[in-house]
Amino acid sequence: MSSEPRSIAKRNKPEALSPGPECAVLTSIGTVYLYRLGREDMQAWRALPATQLAADKFRVLLRRVASTAIAEQGVREAGGLQEAQVDTLDDEDIERIAEVYLEAPSLRWQQREAAAASPALVRDARESATKFIDRLIHAASGSRSGQWARAAQAALAAQAPPMPAKPRAGREWWIALTAMVVVALLAAAVLAQDYFVVNAMRREQAALMTQSRQAQGALAAQAKLMNEENALLRRRIEALEAKLRNPPPPAAAPAAPPAAHAAKPKAHPAATRTGTSRPVRR
Repeated sequence: MSSEPRSIAKRNKPEALSPGPECAVLTSIGTVYLYRLGREDMQAWRALPATQLAADKFRVLLRRVASTAIAEQGVREAGGLQEAQVDTLDDEDIERIAEVYLEAPSLRWQQREAAAASPALVRDARESATKFIDRLIHAASGSRSGQWARAAQAALAAQAPPMPAKPRAGREWWIALTAMVVVALLAAAVLAQDYFVVNAMRREQAALMTQSRQAQGALAAQAKLMNEENALLRRRIEALEAKLRNPPPPAAAPAAPPAAHAAKPKAHPAATRTGTSRPVRR
């Protein structure tokens, strides 16, 4: 083997890559995590028919390098996408995933080496991301660009061991715990606000009901008093009408008392003698 690929790998060795996901994309089926493109993945891509569309090839690749779960040990531990999940993705999702995948560290390194090779392999202005990935993977095994392809594989194979997952898991645990505490505090604040608002509304409602009862009691007492006054007035009117319809009979004049000693008329002397009463001539 020539020493040129080794020198290229040593000179342009990428930063240590973790077997975990390199990037993530939000799609119609949720967040899709993309893992590192390995040698076996590129061989499986090249084994596909040449007449197959680049977008369809990329759908097959997603079942090997994409997952909806995060795993520190790679896509095999996370579990790749199922065929039904890949079929659910539309063409826009596929193109967007391919665009993001080109920004992954492993593919960026291969793009840099392909651009420095002779002839250079660069993406056209109007070329789709899936088409460029197709050309990039095929060029990696071509006879004229085999050197930089082997150098890329050697650099990825010679990378430093991944960082232990415990510190990262610890940080994620603390972040999740902090988020849970913040959410709990916000929920408690909302519940407390609702509690005070409900109690205030209940107190106002009780005060309004008390005022309503007092007003109803006052109206009832006033109505009772008015009814009593109306009844008394009605009785007086009825008594007056009865007197007008049936007036009492007039009272009889009192009889004169008899005289105790009535004066007897005196007989004329002449009449007494003759037994007749004649008027006396004078």
